Amino acid sequence: MIAGFPGETQRDFKDTFDFLNQLDVSYLHVFTYSERQNTHAISLPNKLSRDEKNRRSKILHELSGKKRNHFYRENKGNTAEVLFEKTESSGKIFGFTENYIRVETDFNKELIGKIRKVRLKETGEKGFYLVDLLE
Repeated sequence: MIAGFPGETQRDFKDTFDFLNQLDVSYLHVFTYSERQNTHAISLPNKLSRDEKNRRSKILHELSGKKRNHFYRENKGNTAEVLFEKTESSGKIFGFTENYIRVETDFNKELIGKIRKVRLKETGEKGFYLVDLLE
């Protein structure tokens, strides 16, 4: 989603927000519009102020967070397959389920690059799911 494209009225933004709010999606990829040289959009009239573009972007980011949290709550207790990454931080290893839920568990170098079945327990401090390894 691009927030604050030239010519986007308050009504346009409200209609977009209402439409997105009704969709059964788990995440919105939100960008604040910024001008780029050598594009047609740079010459369009009715540009929005930086503050207004940022306000709209913030509203869409909040909606995305609400949808993500709802999606995560719906998946609590489910089993899923996770591809664990090389990333380690504070004794934790991270990965993603097949439906893109971010998870964490205690670091174990044997998990790096492996797909493992897990049970989604609850979200931790960072908002990632804490998991139990299965199998």
